[in-house]
Amino acid sequence: MSRSRRSWRSSLVAALIAALAASVVEAEPARWPVWPTEVRRISAALMRDVRGKELAGERQRVAALQALDRFATGAIVAPLLHSLDDSSPQVRREALRMCYEREVVACIPGAANLWSEGGEPTVRIAALRVLSLDPEPSRAAILIEALRDPSEAIRAQAADFLGSAPMAPDVRKRARKALLAKLADVSVTVRSRAVLSLGRLGPGDGTLSIARLLDDPEPTVRAAAAEALGRFRDPTAAPALRRAIATPNESAVALQIIEALALVPDPGVDEDLLALLDDPPDGVKEMQIGTAIGLRASPSRALVEGLVDRLDEPTRRDAALQALLMLGEDARGPLQAALARGLAPPIEVEVERLLAALRPDEASGALPPPWPDDADAEGWREQLERSDPLHQRRAAWTLAQHDPAWRVPMALASLEHPGTLAGRRGWAMTLAASPSRWSADDDAVPRARLEGWARDPGLAVEDRCLALAALGAHRRDPGRKPPAWADLSEDPLPRVRACTALALGRQGDVLPLEGLLVDSRARVRMAAALALAVIDPDRIPHGVTARLALLAAEDPEGTVRTAAALALDPARTGALPNAPGMMLLRAETYPWRSPPREVEVVLGERRLWLPVEGRGAWRWALVPGFAAAEAVAPAETLPARGATRSEPESAP
Repeated sequence: MSRSRRSWRSSLVAALIAALAASVVEAEPARWPVWPTEVRRISAALMRDVRGKELAGERQRVAALQALDRFATGAIVAPLLHSLDDSSPQVRREALRMCYEREVVACIPGAANLWSEGGEPTVRIAALRVLSLDPEPSRAAILIEALRDPSEAIRAQAADFLGSAPMAPDVRKRARKALLAKLADVSVTVRSRAVLSLGRLGPGDGTLSIARLLDDPEPTVRAAAAEALGRFRDPTAAPALRRAIATPNESAVALQIIEALALVPDPGVDEDLLALLDDPPDGVKEMQIGTAIGLRASPSRALVEGLVDRLDEPTRRDAALQALLMLGEDARGPLQAALARGLAPPIEVEVERLLAALRPDEASGALPPPWPDDADAEGWREQLERSDPLHQRRAAWTLAQHDPAWRVPMALASLEHPGTLAGRRGWAMTLAASPSRWSADDDAVPRARLEGWARDPGLAVEDRCLALAALGAHRRDPGRKPPAWADLSEDPLPRVRACTALALGRQGDVLPLEGLLVDSRARVRMAAALALAVIDPDRIPHGVTARLALLAAEDPEGTVRTAAALALDPARTGALPNAPGMMLLRAETYPWRSPPREVEVVLGERRLWLPVEGRGAWRWALVPGFAAAEAVAPAETLPARGATRSEPESAP
């Protein structure tokens, strides 16, 4: 018996070790092969004989695909596409999963074939997911056609994908009509997915059709309809939402209706919200209603004053405080007026705390102290190595514009030591902000450090982008091929691909940018177009110019269209100046608001958007060619004092 117990324990330990090892493998970041045959050796299990029969078993082929998942996308595209023709549904499903998660647009033709061939519903659903990555009109038609499939699971997934797929305006209209037709589907799942997708598509036709679902017998459908109406922000939905909240509902459904009501821009809703706070529906707490009120975009003064009045009521005080805090600046005036009138001591303390929370952080936005003299290298070192990130960026930018002779050597000396980028971000920033491209006689080690940080998937994306910007500002020898780090244009993270595009633009490398113009992410396409604006138009091939023209005319994202139009500007007789411009943008740190992704700028007579990076309260944009641009308020443009020394370095 003791022997069997020991055997059982050893088996359990072995299973735990195997599970831990599997989790470690799954957590490994994508990397490039260490030696050329590494991918080829793993892919051998996917090979077929001359008759097309697989040489390895199904389990071995699935394991091979999962092993390939550790590598960067560019290294495994060929075996991934090969696996889409595998005879095993499990292998095809695994390959489609990797295609979708990595956003491999090259998989779309294979996915279309798998859909048209029929087969297992799970494989067809996985193929639909891949088709939703970049649905041109013909592929979008497949998604719309899938809404009529006999399988409930396929109809539900098609409805879900249509809400998130990037589509041209005319295709979006067709998708909206098809989704509206599925609001009457016999399946509860299809109805709820269809109405949620309509909400994700945004305001448009169908408000009344969605409002009818507030009376659906299924709670999940009613909640989905309320969420969609909240996304539509259509005042005509207010009466239907009022009727729905007056009807007994499950607590989750009632809360969703209240949140939708708070998002509707109807002035009469303010009274309804205060009444709901006074008498919540069954199962809904006052704090939940206070949070919903805080989502209101344009609250009336009566609503804010009503919340202030309810601070005297112990049962509603916390909810009113939460709502006032979320309303932000809209609550400042009534709170100050209430404080001036006089409040009970406990309430006065709470109001003062609220006003303190709403007050801007004056220390963070304050003007920096006078900078050290250009000859005071140690004084500048102290400024660059301070813990305040905002001060670091200002100091690094200012030092780059002053450009004393010791700047580049001292920055390289700081970066060449082993270790992390933390504590040296200021020195990397001052290289990235160089008005003209920097170079040094012995810079191989610092450049290797920068490239290592740029490739490190364990670093924050902001730090990887900072390293890429510093590499992009380096002056290469004329005639050299694109730098080794150009392969980061295939990085799994869209933000890293966008930063790589901007760095390649400053280097003058056209070839890697051509592929980024067809990236599935708008941020990457925008960055690639902005990068091409820094390159001499005479060096841009006709095929790239044609792609830019297509983006300027038909891209669904306005940020991409304006960037492509800048790169195509017929008035441009040469490249934009290579010197970068730097903008700072204060980001609201409220958890219910997404941080900004772009900053709006004016360059001449054009309004454009630049990608921003960073964490915390302040975001930054450092984009080549925009030294003369001015940020639109509330963003701030750092003065480019050294811009006059910049030259249009569009070729390496």
